[in-house]
Amino acid sequence: MSHGERESGASGAAVPVVDAQGRIVAALALGGPTTRFTEDRVPSFREALARAAQEISQLGLPSVV
Repeated sequence: MSHGERESGASGAAVPVVDAQGRIVAALALGGPTTRFTEDRVPSFREALARAAQEISQLGLPSVV
């Protein structure tokens, strides 16, 4: 999670996407105005990002090593 660290008024969240060996091969991110990243909404953003990253990881992305 990031709130205004890179740009004032902007927030973001990111989670890793991994290959079959558990190595990080990509990231899935969500960004938007800080006013939309309220304390009550952030947990659902995290959960949705984590689920989506897990689904993408299960596709069997190739390793970049």
